[in-house]
Amino acid sequence: CGSMIPAKNSSLNYIHNGFGFVREDGTRIKGLQLINEGYLNLMDITEAWITKKNHQIQRDCYTFDQVYVDKEKIELGLKQLKYPIYHLDFETMPCPVPRFRGEWPYIQSPFEFSLHIEREPGVCDKDKDNIVFLAKTHEDEREEMIKLMLEHMNPNEGTLFAQNVPFEKGRIKEMASMFPEYHDDLMKLYDRGFDLLWLVNTNSKMYMDLGYDEERAKTFNFYDKRLSGSFSIKKTLPVFSDLRYDNLVVKNGTEAIVEYANYERMSKEEYDLKYQALITYCRQDTWAMVEILNALRKLVK
Repeated sequence: CGSMIPAKNSSLNYIHNGFGFVREDGTRIKGLQLINEGYLNLMDITEAWITKKNHQIQRDCYTFDQVYVDKEKIELGLKQLKYPIYHLDFETMPCPVPRFRGEWPYIQSPFEFSLHIEREPGVCDKDKDNIVFLAKTHEDEREEMIKLMLEHMNPNEGTLFAQNVPFEKGRIKEMASMFPEYHDDLMKLYDRGFDLLWLVNTNSKMYMDLGYDEERAKTFNFYDKRLSGSFSIKKTLPVFSDLRYDNLVVKNGTEAIVEYANYERMSKEEYDLKYQALITYCRQDTWAMVEILNALRKLVK
């Protein structure tokens, strides 16, 4: 039923636009009402309805095929990073029924992480500076995961870095509550969280604390029409890097869950293939963050 909606830069791709737009007569139009009334494309929205700075940036980038960059904000954001940077990504199993001790219904139960360690700006090797943990079975391997994390991540220094860092922080906090012997070190890591999105999109509180007024603090740091209203890593990566996911055996998080869930149904040969594919996929997620961060450094030079 949504086949008429453009795959990119549709009227629904104005960011954070759940409340829609206010028309000249004061009425509000949003969501599928836009589609039903023929407002399909980004440019179909009447210009008078565009009242938010970020929406105007999206429109201008699309109209004039230009890239919006606030170099000053990005540069100042980069200065907030402490080294080493721990680029971290979890793969998790959404569990309606708890699997292990201490878990609760519908928890996101981690079964894999990838970690790239960047010791100085731009100093990180894709292979040598990467650590991956992937559960070999459906048994409880969480403590082994925690031990490997803490073996390579110093809780007293550096930055826990992720795309959508609340997700990674949430998993760390949950593990800290379930394994009290590791609680203090895990929560120190939790407190060091920093989000890649704060550099590409923005973080209003952080930038206001750094001295910017509210409007500038809320405004994008970067926008390119190829983002099509999304700052997900699958959208940001092609803008900043030639890395691809479509050539991988496991291409996204949903496929990762399916392959892990099917361990016991696999032959030995298939298991070995999919196990390595899961490692490759998760490693790509953290290496993608290294690549994007490097691209941002170059952008503001």
